[in-house]
Amino acid sequence: MKYELVYVTYLIAYRGALLPPFYIGSTSLDRINRGYKGSVNSVEYRAIWKSEWSENPHLFTMHVIGRYSTREEAYAVENRLIIAVNAVNSSLY
Repeated sequence: MKYELVYVTYLIAYRGALLPPFYIGSTSLDRINRGYKGSVNSVEYRAIWKSEWSENPHLFTMHVIGRYSTREEAYAVENRLIIAVNAVNSSLY
């Protein structure tokens, strides 16, 4: 049986000066196709993220880096990537 690959992990690159340059996430491909731009939970960056996406969307580029058949797979890979780059403690993420 062939599974449709509908869940993804992604990397967003930001070329501005107000946020870290990278963001790792996961979601459904359908949601991305409908305009999803990531969900920043950081109190420090949440408002800036929303403002920058609204005022300067040209500063962001989303790259799908993996496709999966389940949400759980996509989320597991997202978590492994976040740990691998030490995103929580890195000024790059």
